Amino acid sequence: MLEPPSLPPIELHSLILYNIHQWKTVEKSYENYKKVCRWPVERNILSSEDFKYLFDQYSKEYYYLSRNGRKLPKYCSEICIHSDFVEEISKKGSYEKIKDALGENMMYRDVFEYFYDKFELKAASKHLKFSDLPFDVIRIVVEYGDLKSKLTLRKVSRDLRMIVDQQKPAFKSISIRNENYESIYVDFNDRSIVYTNNQYHPMKYKTKVIVNYHFEEIAFDDFAFAFRNPALQLSSLLIRLTDLEYEQRLINILNSLNHQIHVEYCLIDFGNEEYVINILKCLEPKTLNKLTVCYAPSDSNDGDEISFMSLEEVSTMDLWKQVKHVKVLDIPIISIDPFLHLNTFEVEVESISMEDLLKLRNAASESTNFVSCTINSEQFVIDEFIAIKLCIVDMYGRIVSEFCNAMGCSRLVLFGQILFTIFFISVNSSQDSLRNTRRNTIHAYIVSISAMILSEWTFHREMSLAGGNYYESAVRWGTFFSCISSIIGGKIAARVSNMILDSFSVDIELGNCGKCKMISMIRRYEYNWQLVCDECGGF
Repeated sequence: MLEPPSLPPIELHSLILYNIHQWKTVEKSYENYKKVCRWPVERNILSSEDFKYLFDQYSKEYYYLSRNGRKLPKYCSEICIHSDFVEEISKKGSYEKIKDALGENMMYRDVFEYFYDKFELKAASKHLKFSDLPFDVIRIVVEYGDLKSKLTLRKVSRDLRMIVDQQKPAFKSISIRNENYESIYVDFNDRSIVYTNNQYHPMKYKTKVIVNYHFEEIAFDDFAFAFRNPALQLSSLLIRLTDLEYEQRLINILNSLNHQIHVEYCLIDFGNEEYVINILKCLEPKTLNKLTVCYAPSDSNDGDEISFMSLEEVSTMDLWKQVKHVKVLDIPIISIDPFLHLNTFEVEVESISMEDLLKLRNAASESTNFVSCTINSEQFVIDEFIAIKLCIVDMYGRIVSEFCNAMGCSRLVLFGQILFTIFFISVNSSQDSLRNTRRNTIHAYIVSISAMILSEWTFHREMSLAGGNYYESAVRWGTFFSCISSIIGGKIAARVSNMILDSFSVDIELGNCGKCKMISMIRRYEYNWQLVCDECGGF
C-alpha cells in the first residue's frame, strides 16, 4: 500500500521559520509539526533527526533575514494559520502573531478569516458521522443507492449492514460462475462484478472489478447478502460453479437461510447429482416454473465423473412434481418416467425402447397440459412406419397425433384410387383387345405414381411451413391439399399418358400379307393407321 504523502517542502520550510520566529525550541517545533501532519488528513512524518537537521539549516536562514530587517514571505500565510489552529490559538490571537511574523507581507483581514474559517469548518465536519443522521433518513438514502453503494455501505458498520439487509431487494436475476481459480463472476440484474486476485484483469462495460487476495470470501459474502432477505423474488437464478470448494461454499450459504428462495427459472451446472438435490431443497416449490440442469465436470473432480443421471431422489421431491418445464443437458438419463407429467422437457438418452415410446404416447394423449418434448440421442432412430403406428413423432420430433391421422388419410385416398384403377382394368380387360389392355395397364401405373408423388410433395410442403400456433392448421390444410393434388394430378397424368400412348403404341396381330402371300406379324401404327408386314416390310 502507498504511504501517505509528506508535507510539501515549501510548507515545511515556512512552518519551521514561523516556529523559529516565535522562539520555539526544536522539540516544541517538532511537536507542532506532527500535529500539522496529522490534521485534517494523515501525512507522512519525518524523523526527529531529519527535522532537527532542517531546523538548524533554517535557523541560519532566519538569522540572515532578521539581520537584514526582512520578514517571512507571503506564501507562508496558510501554513502559519494551520499551525496556530492545531495549537488552538484564537482567530484574533493568530492574526496578531502572523501579522508580526509577515509584516508588510501580511494578507488582508478577510483573506485571513477565510482560511481560518475553512479550518474551523473542517474541524466541525470531522466530528459528524453518517450514522448521526435520523434512522428514517438513512433508510431513504440507502434505498436510492445503487448496487455498488449498497455493497460498500454493508462493510462500513454493523448498523448500516442491518439497514441495507432490511431493504427490499431490487434484484430480479442473479448469477454466479467461476473462471478457473482466479476469478468469480457475480451478476446482479445487468450489473456484473468480477472478484479476482489478478490485478491485470481486463475491464468491461458495466462491470466492476474487485481485486483482492481473499476474493473468494468477498464474492460469496456479497452473493449471500441478497439471499438473506426473505422478500427476495427472482425471475432467474443461474449457478455455474465447477469447483468443489466453491460448490460447498454455495451449499453452506443456502443451508444457512431460514427460508426458501422464490425463483421462477433456475439453471444449475453440476458435477454430481447430490449437488443438484441440495440446491433444489432450498428453492420454493410453488414458484419454480422452469428448471435446466447442465452437466459440467468439476475442475477438481480427479476423474470421478458420472455417466448417467438417475433422478431417483429428485423425482420424489415436491418441487419436481410441480415444475412444468425441465431440460437435462449434456448427460444421458436412465429413464423418461420422471418426465411424463411435465408440459415440456428436453433430455438426452443413449437409446429408447418400444415400451418407453408407448409410455410417452399414452402420457401425451392422456395429459391435458402436455405440449412438446425433445429427446436427443446419437442412436435414436425411429422408423417412419413405427412413428405412424404409434402416433409419436413428426419430422420435427414433436409428439402430435394429428400428423399420423393426416398421413393416414392422405395415403388412404391414394390406395383407394389405385384399387379403383385396378378394378376398372380387370372388369374391362376381358372385353378389350390386347392393345387396349396394355394401354390401360400402363395408364394405371402412370396415374397412380404421379398422384402419389404429388400428394406426398404437397403434404410435406405444408408441414414444412408449420410452426408455433399454425402447426395444427398446417396439418389440416396439408391433408386437404394432399387429397386434392392426388385427384387433380391423377387426371392430368391420365390425359398426358393417353396422348403418349396414342402416338407411340402399336397393335400386333397375325395375318396374310397381300404382297408376299405369307402369314406374318402385321403391325398397325396409330399415328397413320397403316399396316406393315414383318416379312417383306411392305404396306
